Amino acid sequence: MRWERGADDFRDLTTYRRYLVNHEFGHGLGHGHVDCPAPGAAALVMMQQTITTGACDANGWPYPDASSD
Repeated sequence: MRWERGADDFRDLTTYRRYLVNHEFGHGLGHGHVDCPAPGAAALVMMQQTITTGACDANGWPYPDASSD
């Protein structure tokens, strides 16, 4: 259901799907859940963003500030 509808805190389905794949891959690598690092910060991929992003901004990438170059 979430793959088709996303989650409430996400503005678009593509970002949610990126988050979901990266989050589950992180579990496969042995990473556990984490909390929001700071209000207004990009949510960490290992946060349970499907439930809520809390004070963080929804994010689908492990390193959202990294250069794409």
